[in-house]
Amino acid sequence: MSVETSQQVLAKHNLELAKAELDSKNLICKFRDHVDLRMEVNDHLIGITLHPPVPEGKTSWDVVKERIKNNQRIQCSVKYPHPKDWLTEEGKIIFPTLHRTKGKGRARHLAVGMMEIKETFTVRYGVQRRNLHEYFFKSNKKGGVMNGRFVLRVINLRGEPRWIFIKPKDQLPLNPVLHKDEGYYKIIRDEDLTLEMARSPVRD
Repeated sequence: MSVETSQQVLAKHNLELAKAELDSKNLICKFRDHVDLRMEVNDHLIGITLHPPVPEGKTSWDVVKERIKNNQRIQCSVKYPHPKDWLTEEGKIIFPTLHRTKGKGRARHLAVGMMEIKETFTVRYGVQRRNLHEYFFKSNKKGGVMNGRFVLRVINLRGEPRWIFIKPKDQLPLNPVLHKDEGYYKIIRDEDLTLEMARSPVRD
């Protein structure tokens, strides 16, 4: 006997919905270049979307690599948990989305995305707090950029709490006692952040 979870039911519903609505008049193609960073935790993936300002002529991945190399901050937002299958997902994907339409509430459309795996790595978790996450990456690619100690933490950005991602110049691990390691690996959603969380003794 097998039990169908709510996630499986939702996935099946979305697939059926996508098949039913796959029509040229419903299909929306948008080219929004961005970089997602995903990490495996237990039976799912956690992750962030990195969105630095991208000048004309460059891709988000170009800018992310430059900022990592130069130990610069990258503003980011938190992704919803995803199934582990997404670690190897590449190519064109079609998924239903909701879009606001003037005077008509929300309308359902299909979106098309093109996914490409730029780099894979193994991760070791360092200090894990609600407002700070320390990661140690080892790239599976020769000359890869995802190598070393990285920090995801909350800062006060013009009066608003925001997540930033950075490879600090200081590559020494944080002291788990001094920095009060909570073992809290989940990444708090952007809308649930507070300015109090931006108070951290850790600096770039």
